[in-house]
Amino acid sequence: MTNDTPESMHPENNLQDSDTDYRLVVFSQPEEASVLEEAFMKLPGMDRATARLQSHLMPGIVPYAYSEAAAAQVADDLTRQNIKAQAICCDQLPDLVHSQQVHHLRFTSDGLEAIDANEHVQFTAWDQIAMISVGITSSSAPLHRRASPFLAQGSSHRSWNQGTKVGHRNRPEAFLVLKDGLPGLFLASDEMNYEALGDRIHPSSVANFRELIRELIDRVPGGWATPSTLAFLEKTQALTTEFRSHEEFRRYSEFHTLCLQQVHNP
Repeated sequence: MTNDTPESMHPENNLQDSDTDYRLVVFSQPEEASVLEEAFMKLPGMDRATARLQSHLMPGIVPYAYSEAAAAQVADDLTRQNIKAQAICCDQLPDLVHSQQVHHLRFTSDGLEAIDANEHVQFTAWDQIAMISVGITSSSAPLHRRASPFLAQGSSHRSWNQGTKVGHRNRPEAFLVLKDGLPGLFLASDEMNYEALGDRIHPSSVANFRELIRELIDRVPGGWATPSTLAFLEKTQALTTEFRSHEEFRRYSEFHTLCLQQVHNP
């Protein structure tokens, strides 16, 4: 997971310099987070408190832009310590900001029909879905959106993070990441119509969402499910299941999209 601090607040991002267009990506976590903390302190503008926070949020994409030289130096330092890291140009990183929000789904033998709130239909062949990422975040849905007869009433559920109670305004969300750079799809459990489930529909939006994700995974056997997705389906106690915000969950999903790209294009 990654830091929620607005990137514009970081000193490097206030520089109007085309050289500050690289990000540091850490793909592995050492046994001692202090190793990362010391490495991050070499990044321009990085203070001790931020470096310490970021060291505990790895693996992931450090959420600030740097020059290629600055990011590459730290990446090389970490690599020499057997910690996989890389400096990557910002325009080569996955971007899920513009994913299309889906209101309901239809399953066909050939692919997925995703319908938005304006009834616009986007068809996606099953083999075009590369990754499914699910996380629990704070809901931003207006309360009146929950009154539809096909929406489950409320989304209160128990956290699987050490048995902690989750507030009634939290919800599961999902990104469906597509291949070939196509815009992804975004699903929010308390803003979905679950008619596709037919007689499998439950009185809980969380249960319906889990049923929907299971169906997607069954139909996309070649797709990759993130650790948070598996934790959500298995109801296991996993720190990666819950996120402090939608933005943090999006960054987590972008990092795992990058990991998937690395696997196919090492």
